Amino acid sequence: MGQFKFEAYLGARFSENLTDKEWKNVYEEIENLSTYYQFTFDGKIIVDKVKFSFAKNAKQITKVKKRFSILTTDTILIIQFNAEEKNFTNNKLSIDYFIEKRLRDLIIAISIAKKGGIEIGGGAKVFINDKLVATFYPFIHSIGQSIERAKKLKWPKIKMIDLKKTILWVENYQNQTDSVSDDKIGRALNAFSYMFNDRGGEGDDGTELFWIMVGLESLYAKGNKDIVTQVNSKSQFFLGQRKEFKKSFQDLYDYRSRLVHGELNFSHKFLLVDNTDKIFNHWMKLYDNQNLAVAVLVASFQKLILSNRTSLDFEMKYKITNLKNAKI
Repeated sequence: MGQFKFEAYLGARFSENLTDKEWKNVYEEIENLSTYYQFTFDGKIIVDKVKFSFAKNAKQITKVKKRFSILTTDTILIIQFNAEEKNFTNNKLSIDYFIEKRLRDLIIAISIAKKGGIEIGGGAKVFINDKLVATFYPFIHSIGQSIERAKKLKWPKIKMIDLKKTILWVENYQNQTDSVSDDKIGRALNAFSYMFNDRGGEGDDGTELFWIMVGLESLYAKGNKDIVTQVNSKSQFFLGQRKEFKKSFQDLYDYRSRLVHGELNFSHKFLLVDNTDKIFNHWMKLYDNQNLAVAVLVASFQKLILSNRTSLDFEMKYKITNLKNAKI
């Protein structure tokens, strides 16, 4: 094939919790990716220049949607580049699968930096040399709900942070997120990836809660003793004290523990009756706890990025007073 032309048209949607100012910031920073973003693998540049743009006007949107019927949104993200096939074949990379993986990595980075940022809600059509070669699945999440949960509880604080800085930080762990983790932050990032699905409703069974707790414990727990105390105290030390709703974190762990040990009722995987108060209350309890856990993990990633950390270690010190009078 030699050199080839790649085009992908993605049906994007912005997180509903973004203000107009935040929405504009996400929009502009995604288009600014064109100035620096590269597709890399194992420390090597596979594609050095990638153009990111949104369909700008009604005429262009109509033209794209008419050609690609899968797109049902007016927010259409267009990704284009020219590349050498040998850069893929020499590294044993499938062009469409590798690019889909990197675009998913990018959406994950945006979600960390920009309060959930965007989702690929309408899937994507992929063309090589103007020939349709693949369809990417949607890539969606519920991180916006986690931001709202954190806002209600007034902890942790989640910000809009620089996208380029976030991408560079995440790329430090690319070998781990491409394969198997080998440190605590790599484990946390890999656990976080389970928040992203190709359709809605996949967090209804507690699976996402399980993985997010794995991510939190990867960052904050050492050994297998006093896990709750470790995560609770260390996360507050790192992210700031909870001044209100102080029991919320303990409630989260109580809920997780009771669910894992079979003490809570939950729904069948193939649910039929989903319009009762009972099922609604079950889901709300699950979502409230899950959203808090996600918010803590996102806030932790942001703090690591803003403080330029690639490790998170704690030294716990205990102060003993009145030792002379202590009874042993």
